[in-house]
Amino acid sequence: MRRLSLISALIAVVAVVFATGAGGDDTRTYYIEMDNAFGLVNGSEVKVAGVIQGTIVDLFINRDKKAVAKVELSGELSELGDATTCSSEPNSLIAEYFINCDPIGDPIPSSSLPEEERINAPDVPADRVFQTVQNDLVQSALREPFKRRLQLLLNEFGTGLAGNPEELNAAIRRGAPALRN
Repeated sequence: MRRLSLISALIAVVAVVFATGAGGDDTRTYYIEMDNAFGLVNGSEVKVAGVIQGTIVDLFINRDKKAVAKVELSGELSELGDATTCSSEPNSLIAEYFINCDPIGDPIPSSSLPEEERINAPDVPADRVFQTVQNDLVQSALREPFKRRLQLLLNEFGTGLAGNPEELNAAIRRGAPALRN
């Protein structure tokens, strides 16, 4: 009987040690730059390797006129690497989106820089963030007659090309993975 109570007490002590140790703050904050933040809002899910690890806590626009999502991650997979790639993907058919990241590379060191500097020098730059072409935009263009479709393409791309052709080309390649090849 004495042995049984000693084993029970030992198990209780081990459980308390694990419970207090597991309560540590393992939350990490990252800044992810995107060409646009279509469908993303505060509270949108952030998945790492397909597992929900956090949420978007704020959205900004940096000096390059790109969207930057401030995300907080916690859990087993909450550490992103210096070669991490992310994508903005639809969660459902009603325009709810989430960010999915593949943590590649050495861990990104924690930064003590002010938020303004982190927004303008994000942890994951836009060239490593891929975005899906939104179905509703494609469907609305396909409802138009053929002549109007061509007119839409020329007008929209022409306006974009007049302002900054290199950025537009890079954004199109990130938005349509088939164009990367």
